Amino acid sequence: ETNAYSTTLPVQRMLSTSPEEIQGRAQRLADLLEPHEFQVEIKPGISLIGGGSAPEVAIPTFLLAVTSKEHSVNQIERHLRESETPILARIEDDQLMLDLRTVFPEQEETIVSAFASFVGSSSPARTRSNSDAGGP
Repeated sequence: ETNAYSTTLPVQRMLSTSPEEIQGRAQRLADLLEPHEFQVEIKPGISLIGGGSAPEVAIPTFLLAVTSKEHSVNQIERHLRESETPILARIEDDQLMLDLRTVFPEQEETIVSAFASFVGSSSPARTRSNSDAGGP
């Protein structure tokens, strides 16, 4: 019965995911992100459990570290946070950091879609057509 909790309770599911599984998911997600717009690295890191009786407990994870040659990490972070489904990331060393320990596999498509919509909303052709729509 204890194993049932690791798949049914969201927090237990997050805590029991192995770093290797997270690393594999991070690699698949990195491969799906727009390679021409984003530079993506997978870095070892830690997840802080936080709160309650374990505020300082850390467990190993892998982080998706994202940058762009065209946009600041602050612009990317703002877009993700303001997406239809908000995506929370942190900024460290001028990189946008996503810890997939806090994302369920079934939510990964939402992340890919949010990055794709950022590329679409910030492309020069789209910006040009928006400004042309207003008049001469």
